[in-house]
Amino acid sequence: MPRSGRPLQISSEAKAWVTELACRKPLDFGYPHELWTIQLLAEHVRKHANKYGFPSLARAGKSVIHGILAEQSLRPWKINYYLERRDPDFDVKKAHVLMTYKEASLQQERIKNGEPVEKKVIVSVDEKPGCQVLKNTADDRLPV
Repeated sequence: MPRSGRPLQISSEAKAWVTELACRKPLDFGYPHELWTIQLLAEHVRKHANKYGFPSLARAGKSVIHGILAEQSLRPWKINYYLERRDPDFDVKKAHVLMTYKEASLQQERIKNGEPVEKKVIVSVDEKPGCQVLKNTADDRLPV
């Protein structure tokens, strides 16, 4: 329920500024975080509101920031996926690899049970020395 008293007057420009901040990464502002949290975003807004000409946000709390983002259906702290799937045959290749692991597992189980098995050689290669990385596909994901 809305509280009594004078309603908070936040201009549409101030709301747009908060929305623009939420759409950028905290790394762009020198924070060591990949994603915004409401607390971090609210602290950043309070710290820089007067500098950017939005004094109405100088005392904005987490609920005010959350309300501004909710108007735009933004939740920067929730990401469903990060990198796009670039290989159109990814699902087929994934199924092939998983079937290979399943076959190896079944063969090991048969050997353990003393059942006769067809001899197979499974080679797993983690690196391809003939391939060279041309560029990083996710420049903003720093190595840990």
